[in-house]
Amino acid sequence: MDNTLSIVIPTIGRNALEQTIHSVLTQTRLPDEIIVWDNSGTGAARQHSAYAEHPAIRWQISECKLPIIESWNTAVGFCRSKFLYILGDDDLLLPEFVETVKEELSKGARLIHVEAIPIDENGNILEMPETAETPSCMSAEAFFAAFAVTARYKIQLGALVFSRQDFEAVGKFKDLIMNALAMDILFNMELLSAVGKITVLPRPLWQYRTAVADWSGSLKSPADIPLLMRQYLQYRDFARPLFRGNLQKMWPEFNRRLVFCQMTKLCYKTSPWKTLMSASTVPMALKERLYILRDWLYLLRHGA
Repeated sequence: MDNTLSIVIPTIGRNALEQTIHSVLTQTRLPDEIIVWDNSGTGAARQHSAYAEHPAIRWQISECKLPIIESWNTAVGFCRSKFLYILGDDDLLLPEFVETVKEELSKGARLIHVEAIPIDENGNILEMPETAETPSCMSAEAFFAAFAVTARYKIQLGALVFSRQDFEAVGKFKDLIMNALAMDILFNMELLSAVGKITVLPRPLWQYRTAVADWSGSLKSPADIPLLMRQYLQYRDFARPLFRGNLQKMWPEFNRRLVFCQMTKLCYKTSPWKTLMSASTVPMALKERLYILRDWLYLLRHGA
């Protein structure tokens, strides 16, 4: 059985890159392939890395700095293994990540969720996730329900190990919304919907650095809200078919709170009225507008 695994690190040369690479090279079992995709546009990430000539690493250099979605798709295109894992260039693998994942792949797992520990920019642990004792295989419906109702599982990009075949089958990453975090969640939803089941590893095997206002994307002022609101509606409509039954009915409500409230939070704090007025300029159904007004009043009341 082919259970080869590539670790892919797309980067523009952030400060934590050296720690990230070190966490891969110090695994109890090395992956079959380590690819560092330097998307700095100048090759600067490799030039400044202590691992520039490391024999276990295959560096790939972009000729120009690509948009993030195109960069991710390009990085995956360099993989030779059957399975792959995309590691953020400021995240860290715990020592038994590869060994544990490879063991599950050898048992026939096709899609794997890997639990994470959130850390701050200094590497301090922010919280320890609740864990079960043994790996489990869940249906897509059960996993979606746990994600949408309880937020028990995370589905950011770094949480999944997936196959290149399934990556191609769902049409790769799609440039639907400018926010990268929203896009990798959509991709994971597509992937899980296509595969139909997922192996969940309960023990934390990687650490991710939480970014401030991950969902805010390029939101700098209330003037940016109309575009992001239109993208929110695209996001909602794109993802709805991935759910079934009651989950499909729950999705708009869940998505609205997760996406809209988070995207507007920064602007809301400085200018709540401008935030509401900017959102109101986007064409949408009256029912949707009333929901947004309700969420805005909730933010106003609770000072979120």
